[in-house]
Amino acid sequence: GLLSNDSGSFVVLAGGYHSSTTEIFNLDTLTWTLGPSIGVDVNGGSMVSLVHEQELLFIGGFSTTPLSNIRRMNSSMSSWETVGQLTTARFHTVAIAVSLGSLPPLCPYES
Repeated sequence: GLLSNDSGSFVVLAGGYHSSTTEIFNLDTLTWTLGPSIGVDVNGGSMVSLVHEQELLFIGGFSTTPLSNIRRMNSSMSSWETVGQLTTARFHTVAIAVSLGSLPPLCPYES
């Protein structure tokens, strides 16, 4: 996923086969740094950038079973926090960001 803050723009990779790590690539300096642990070995999760690349969601994935967690990293890139649960655990799916104005009335937004 892509995150931006006052320090620049970053590509974030998270999880992988038997991995709970996060690696962060700085697009300005072209260097990698180790980021915060996701907390569980997970692969096959989906990532999507939100709020003008200020937040990143990691959705689902697979550990020893499919996962339903939705985790969020904010632009400080200091931690992942669980912010929700999928109704059905999923992995190897696709997630995309859409503007709220693009959603039909069938998908009401609750603040």
